[in-house]
Amino acid sequence: MKLTLKQHWLTYVILAYGLLLTGVLIEKFVADFLLDPTDDWWRFWYLFTYQTNVMVAAWSVTYGLGKLFNWEKVLNWLTKKIVVIIITVNTLIVFFIVFFVLNPVLQGEWNPISSLSELLNHNLSTVLMSIVFLMIPGNGVLKNQTAVTVLIYPFVYFIFHTIIGLNFTFKDGEPAFNYGFVNPNNYESLFVFVGIVVLLVLIFGALGFGLIQLKNKLHPVVVKKAVTR
Repeated sequence: MKLTLKQHWLTYVILAYGLLLTGVLIEKFVADFLLDPTDDWWRFWYLFTYQTNVMVAAWSVTYGLGKLFNWEKVLNWLTKKIVVIIITVNTLIVFFIVFFVLNPVLQGEWNPISSLSELLNHNLSTVLMSIVFLMIPGNGVLKNQTAVTVLIYPFVYFIFHTIIGLNFTFKDGEPAFNYGFVNPNNYESLFVFVGIVVLLVLIFGALGFGLIQLKNKLHPVVVKKAVTR
């Protein structure tokens, strides 16, 4: 399959980003987790940020190679609208949590260019997947109730994160919670914690629903009418 000019630059950008991100993730895992005696090596795989960016790297590299070598079946799965939206929402979750909670911009702590890892993992992966969402039509039918599907991965992560955090500790002896704002021990009342969780579910559920509506407007499914004779 011969790529058009538009497909050429987009394919190479996606592939190049995927390869760069893969290299940064490997370096991060080896230098900051595997070889760091003060940290747990498995924490890399436990962090939602790196889980999400591993998805982005795998998707990007596979998509780029699939376009170059014409892997039709692989591309058909990768470009399913729901697959792209799920990964996009995950990257948006990472970005918004960093932007508003972990390194709050209102307090002047957000610094996306503090390192290459910071730039890619917390910022550019969101930009890339947003471009993919906007520019690649994809396939499949999106219904309003599909928004629930978008929340499955974050919800399952939250459940396992809570179980692990309540039952295990890191090397420094602290409970194994990656993110303080989802640690029930940080709240005086369980109802406040539950309220925070419900609020996050509503926010990101609305985000997924909104992206589904936007995708259907940008790239509507064309239904061919049957010809009657």
